[in-house]
Amino acid sequence: MRVRFLTSPLRFPVVLFLAAILFSCAQGNLPKKIESRPLEEKTESRDGLADTSRVEKIDVDITLSLPVIRPVTVTRGNKVTFQMNYMLSSTDKAKEFDVIEVIALSGAKMDLQLSRKASRKAQGSHVLTLEFGIPPDLPPGSYQATGIIRAEDTEKKGATDFTVKRRK
Repeated sequence: MRVRFLTSPLRFPVVLFLAAILFSCAQGNLPKKIESRPLEEKTESRDGLADTSRVEKIDVDITLSLPVIRPVTVTRGNKVTFQMNYMLSSTDKAKEFDVIEVIALSGAKMDLQLSRKASRKAQGSHVLTLEFGIPPDLPPGSYQATGIIRAEDTEKKGATDFTVKRRK
């Protein structure tokens, strides 16, 4: 398909642009040199000179495995164990992380934080584990245990379901 310039909707802007260039040439207003400016901001260093070095952003990655809860079906008054493996990594191999590990329980119109632990961790594999008791008065039904890992400005969540039954 061939597009003719005279019938193109771009005709007017293109003609206007070309006319502006020709007018600038005729007036002698074209710049002698085109300057480019860096995208980073210039900041003053301690000695008063401009510092244009870029600050490299360190990438942080959290990789989670699927969390496991055992047993999947539990009677009130018994214990369950939540476990989730995760890995911390960064582009800076020497990086250590300020990590917050949270385990939360939700279901039956309730949300409850079971555990919250802050620590400093090296890169590599880690395990988030919590054994907790099911209260004897917890209503039977389906519940969800969620593991939350926060490191730097990154957060990842992993959740698994389990069932609470009445005691026989």
